[in-house]
Amino acid sequence: MDFRLLRYFIAVAEELHLARAAERLGIEQSPVSRAMRDLESQLGVQLFDRSTRLTRLTWAGQVFLGECRRVQATVEQAVKSAKAAAQGYQGHLRIAICDGLAQPRIATLLARSREEEPEMEIRVFELPFAQQLKTLHDDLLDIGFALSNAVHDGLVAEPVWTDPLSVIVPARHPLLAHVQVPLAEA
Repeated sequence: MDFRLLRYFIAVAEELHLARAAERLGIEQSPVSRAMRDLESQLGVQLFDRSTRLTRLTWAGQVFLGECRRVQATVEQAVKSAKAAAQGYQGHLRIAICDGLAQPRIATLLARSREEEPEMEIRVFELPFAQQLKTLHDDLLDIGFALSNAVHDGLVAEPVWTDPLSVIVPARHPLLAHVQVPLAEA
């Protein structure tokens, strides 16, 4: 079926007037009228009750209008998705994180990502490192965050941040007497 017929049908169904629908579509009335007859013929159903004064949708026309709007929305989304994909946008991001990761930093990163790309669907999975590597290798994830950079062939690990490591001891602990703590005493 020609998508043009669906566009014409939606215009006529919303305007309930051939001349206004034709004006809205930017074409003459006769092609719109012919298109509606062709559409009804192809479908084998009457979509409009027509009289000299009034055009109304039949029940079949009302049902068909709802479906046509869904098709039109799907086609419009497909066009947007194709254009976005051509620019590198995927629409979703599947992220894995390992236990022990700095959760506040990950939460901040995710919040900022959602602000910058509100249409992006972000899914987060907590996985052990070995499973994270497997799912990344199998293209089931887009990104993984881990404390290790020991990755398999086909994966690349890049440091994102470093966390300072502090030793915390009681204020009167004997180790505080040393400038450097020998490992044998620790």
